[in-house]
Amino acid sequence: MTDRATLNTLRERVADAAAPTRQLFIEAWAASTGQPPPDATDRFDVLVAEEAWADAALLLAACALPDERLEVFWSAGGANTLSLVGESGVGRETGVAVAAGYSGRIGLSLLATVLDRLCDG
Repeated sequence: MTDRATLNTLRERVADAAAPTRQLFIEAWAASTGQPPPDATDRFDVLVAEEAWADAALLLAACALPDERLEVFWSAGGANTLSLVGESGVGRETGVAVAAGYSGRIGLSLLATVLDRLCDG
């Protein structure tokens, strides 16, 4: 896995992103999984190429943090958050707001959640 400084820089870029980009997701994949950037035959790259941002981020989460589960908390007031929960059942709420129905925003939120968890070690 990549060093914490690189992960933090990526996390800041995700927070500042107005919309997801292929480059950002590819860099996050390489940094989060320790694997080379995917090529056109890789499922992750296919999802990114088709702008299926939420699906790509979920695949990245599964590969980067295989022993954790993702929980999405929805509330009637729209203050939705994401949390990753480890084997111990202890979670870390990210405080990342999720906009329902927008794959790009959800994808960025999921990506931020994964990077937060990796930065925490």
